[in-house]
Amino acid sequence: MTFAPRSLEDLARENAVEGCTLETFGALVGLAQAETATDTAIRRVMRGIARDEARHGELAWRVHHRALARLDAEAAERVRRAAEDTARTLMDPSGEPLDATTARALGVPVGPERRALARSFVDALPTLAAHAGGAVADRQPS
Repeated sequence: MTFAPRSLEDLARENAVEGCTLETFGALVGLAQAETATDTAIRRVMRGIARDEARHGELAWRVHHRALARLDAEAAERVRRAAEDTARTLMDPSGEPLDATTARALGVPVGPERRALARSFVDALPTLAAHAGGAVADRQPS
């Protein structure tokens, strides 16, 4: 299998969507599961998964800052918008595949709880983008 070279903007967009947004939100969901699952085995396993997802998110934010520092302002804004658009989709309840009983056993936030968690995450994105991953300026290096 061969892969075509990708631009820094393409890599930065994928990292922002998959790493910064989905991995970080996955860590939050995993933490919620670790705290609220009615099954003790699920709580124990989810603690480890939440830690792992948080490490993935942390790495993604570091990559994000370094990539944005090397992109021009227009490309950096497109990357930011892609992450924000993805984060807003997390508030859509149509993707909730679990019934309430299963969700409760697994500790998966659904309905209003999921929307509240997603809303808090979306609201926190500007702060995360400004501070996570180190203090790398979002501009071209001189």
